[in-house]
Amino acid sequence: MCLVAFEKTNTSIKTSGLHDHPIWAYYCITSRCDRNCSFCYAKDWNYSDTNIELFPQIVERLKNIGIRQISITGGEPTIHPDIVQFIKISNEAHFK
Repeated sequence: MCLVAFEKTNTSIKTSGLHDHPIWAYYCITSRCDRNCSFCYAKDWNYSDTNIELFPQIVERLKNIGIRQISITGGEPTIHPDIVQFIKISNEAHFK
């Protein structure tokens, strides 16, 4: 998981007013992909799919530290068998 301390809607170059803690998390749910893009940075990753059962706990912890947005990533996250559940849990927690 990667935590980021900026918002993509903030186009200001000034650093004043930016958050002093991460507000955006990238959560990788799979390294699998059904494509073979030559430019892909993740094609050499080799780890198993993330278990959906742990995700509600992770979401709660992210909310507790002030995360407001989650990007569900991968490989190709749409081929994870539980992608709809990941999105549903994220939406129910009111993440962007």
